[in-house]
Amino acid sequence: MEGAMRDQDMADVDIILPGVWAHESDVHYEELLWCELEEEAMAISPLGEQRPKVGGGHLTEPSLMMWITLVHVLLS
Repeated sequence: MEGAMRDQDMADVDIILPGVWAHESDVHYEELLWCELEEEAMAISPLGEQRPKVGGGHLTEPSLMMWITLVHVLLS
């Protein structure tokens, strides 16, 4: 019964509108994406710049081990 009541309460909520799932921190992602697209267009390869990539890195064994270690440390 509770589920039916919740469904009825949410019947008018549209979850596919643009911006419904937006967060304030999305601006950082958008800025990073814009920078990467500009660098690609100008064929710039930033040397020595330690910046995360929008598309992420390759899933390799060392990358996975580093991720597991970081999560383990954070959760400990």
